[in-house]
Amino acid sequence: MLLRSALMAAESTVPTSTLGRLWRGGKSALGVTTALSRARKGDLDPEVIAALVGELGELKGIAMKAGQMLGYIDASVPPELRSALALLQTAAPRSSAAEVAATIRDALGERGEALLAGMEVEPFAVASIGQVHRGRLPDGTEVAIKVRHPGIDAAIRADFRAASVGSVFGALIGGAAVTGMIDEARQAFEEECDFVLEAARQRRFQAIFADDPEIVIPEVLGEWSGPGCWRPAGRRGARSTTSSPRTRRRPSAIGSARRSFGCGCGRSTATASSTAIRTRGTSRSRATVG
Repeated sequence: MLLRSALMAAESTVPTSTLGRLWRGGKSALGVTTALSRARKGDLDPEVIAALVGELGELKGIAMKAGQMLGYIDASVPPELRSALALLQTAAPRSSAAEVAATIRDALGERGEALLAGMEVEPFAVASIGQVHRGRLPDGTEVAIKVRHPGIDAAIRADFRAASVGSVFGALIGGAAVTGMIDEARQAFEEECDFVLEAARQRRFQAIFADDPEIVIPEVLGEWSGPGCWRPAGRRGARSTTSSPRTRRRPSAIGSARRSFGCGCGRSTATASSTAIRTRGTSRSRATVG
């Protein structure tokens, strides 16, 4: 909890220089490798781990996404390191209040002022593409507002410019498939920055599970959404990486949701500047701004 609080309390601007990101990303990759080696030997330094997680969180983009994945995919990672990296799923240095306000105003114009008036300044979650704030619409509807980190699209392009260099060497040594993998990953990241696309996919996902008694997909409030700001009307729930007694009794529901969402709807990303979502049986909403 102390590390999460420290991550959420820090502010950072996303670095966008190709060379700068290549240098810092390389240092972070070396740090991860070293931390894994030491952790497997039982030599885990909490300060080193905190610094590494903080660096990945500042970089955002591919570096932070890799840290997130290590935190829940690789079972060989020692538990202490996995738990620290898993924090990156919802905690990282945040974009400043001024940057968030500017993004919302650019996305929504005059309507953005009404959104800002009811929005909590402190985000309750920060991830690799954007951050989420609680808020309230002028009519009293509670929402969650997702705002894209300024410069994150340029940072991801910089990451893939560096990655394309690796693809050339991969092809030279016989790894021809590397190029295809990089192209596929590039498309996935570009879609994740697209809040309009995310909103459309969430609406489809909501329609698929409209009558499901346990899986509730928040409604997207399009009138409060735009390219950098997305607002869904939502309600509190469990993370998909955890299970409750109800979901353990009905694992097929979670599996079906994941299959439908991944194959039928794509990633949970919207490219609207601002989007609002309302969930069934509650007034709480969520907004996303990017």
